[in-house]
Amino acid sequence: MSEFPKLDLTITFQEGNIRGVDKLMSVVRPKWNYDKTGYKVFEEGISNQLIAFYERSNRDDMIIVRIYGKKTELLIDREKEIVNMRLLHRYGIGPELYARFNNGLCYEFMPGEVLDDVTIRDPVCMNLIAKEVANMHVSVKPVDGVEVTPCLIEYFKKFLKAIPELYSDDSKQTRYRENIVNRINLAREIQM
Repeated sequence: MSEFPKLDLTITFQEGNIRGVDKLMSVVRPKWNYDKTGYKVFEEGISNQLIAFYERSNRDDMIIVRIYGKKTELLIDREKEIVNMRLLHRYGIGPELYARFNNGLCYEFMPGEVLDDVTIRDPVCMNLIAKEVANMHVSVKPVDGVEVTPCLIEYFKKFLKAIPELYSDDSKQTRYRENIVNRINLAREIQM
């Protein structure tokens, strides 16, 4: 797979103040006038910050700037993530990557709906997800020397290690207790 820009750039977004994105746009959308762009913050995520940027005169061409969440690298191998995203794009089932920067990625916006804890449990939605995952596994073949190895169990083990025994925030602890299988049962399921 061909290379795409890796920029020595750190982008920050706090309280509506965005820093560094103008330099990113000059690389991925050099024809855009930064002063004539708008943005939309996606708040559905749990760790990363996702911001869509677009020219105010043309919302059909949006880019996503994803700023990695704190310590997400403990769970996610960023190099493998990039390889997988590029592979999925090659097969038409993932966004095109435009650039990477010190603390995130920039890629194509793909319209859709964000799943939440209700929709993910909807039987119709679960069936659609299962069909698409199965289709992906049948369709996507390794290319350009990309090694494909099963990783789900290792990822689950990493995830399990990262889950705190107890959350200091009462609302997080309640949500964890109500929505997540207890840690011992989860560990047993992973070993199966």
